[in-house]
Amino acid sequence: DEEELLSTMRIVISASFTLLCIQLLYPCVSATPPDASNLDVSYTFNKYVVDFDKSYDDNNEGEYQKRKDIFDNRMIEILRHNEAYFSEEDVMNRPGYFMNANHLMDLEISEIPKGFDKSLSPGWAANQQQITTSMTRDLLSPTASTEEKYKYEKKLPFECNDISTLPKEVDWRKKELSVITPPKDQGGCGACWAFGSVTALETQIAIKTHKLHVLSEEEPISCAKNPDQCGGTGGCQGAIAETAYEYISTYGIHTNENTPYEARTDKSVCPKQEPKPQLRGLVDDKSPAVYTMKGFAVLPANDEKCLMNAVAKHGSVAIAVDASHFNFYGGGIMDTPNGKNIDIDHLVVLEGYGTDDGVDYWLVRNSWGPNWGENGYIRIKRSQDCGYDTTPLNALHCKYKPDGNINPVHPVKVCGIAGVLYHSVIPIV
Repeated sequence: DEEELLSTMRIVISASFTLLCIQLLYPCVSATPPDASNLDVSYTFNKYVVDFDKSYDDNNEGEYQKRKDIFDNRMIEILRHNEAYFSEEDVMNRPGYFMNANHLMDLEISEIPKGFDKSLSPGWAANQQQITTSMTRDLLSPTASTEEKYKYEKKLPFECNDISTLPKEVDWRKKELSVITPPKDQGGCGACWAFGSVTALETQIAIKTHKLHVLSEEEPISCAKNPDQCGGTGGCQGAIAETAYEYISTYGIHTNENTPYEARTDKSVCPKQEPKPQLRGLVDDKSPAVYTMKGFAVLPANDEKCLMNAVAKHGSVAIAVDASHFNFYGGGIMDTPNGKNIDIDHLVVLEGYGTDDGVDYWLVRNSWGPNWGENGYIRIKRSQDCGYDTTPLNALHCKYKPDGNINPVHPVKVCGIAGVLYHSVIPIV
């Protein structure tokens, strides 16, 4: 009858609507990857692909299998590490941090985004030999000379007082007035040098002006000149914090809203000429929210006391690190010893320090997104153990002198776990 027909239609419509909803929602829904303590061999590559919304080239039959093989090897590494971390046995040798699944698990090590040009290694490797701190500082200058420095390099705006005079804990995220922007993701562009330097500048501007802005990494990536090839050839192929700060000190910088991140070099965003000195630091009505800085200061190499003073008294610090053990960090305090060889390959931001269960640590912000590590952060054990970076050219060293001749390459002394103490730069506004 008519009522039975209407009832049947309602069921069909309801079922069709449900199916439509599933079809519409499924592509947008990602499952939550398992907690590190529950991660085991049941977590398959197919689940990973869904969880992290991965897709591969359909025209390349070997791509899927290649990524699966990489993932399988990463799982072995993570599970082996976590077995030691979560074990109730051999507590004395238990690592201080655990690993977890993340969006980097299907990448080759060379594909993991950093920002110093590794293509220059190992051809420019130096022979192991002793080197003084003053020699290290000279190598970081694009001129490799103490007589010729950056135009905007300044003296430290604070005294490096004894550590006992400093706060026991510093965390710039906890300030009543927010001075920290959310964690960012540099994607596949090797632009850690821009992300680290701009992030530290955002905090410094917020401290000084009480206004927090998300600034443009795209501008230094696309526009900052790097003729001496310090840390790389520029753009997504690497540079150093000083490169970014020289550019911003000269031209200023827009907000990310005005000049959004493209993960590539785009010369169309670059200023046509150097602004007049009287306009530096002001808001330009024709170009919204232009900010600038007076310059920057470089901390003494491998100096824990000065680094603690910097983050406690001044604010966020752009620091160079060896991120070779960062890849699958999930939480805890990174305590992997350096060994004799350290390879500085990444720029991050120091935003504090503290102590957890008797272990002193540095609070460091990465540029691999908010889902990496501890909501985009990593804690690194404070240590003054040292080693040597024998390939400084692919990190902070400049390939050329101003006269066009190639700089000599020497190994550099690097201290702190992950090389945290080696090279630090602060923006001055």
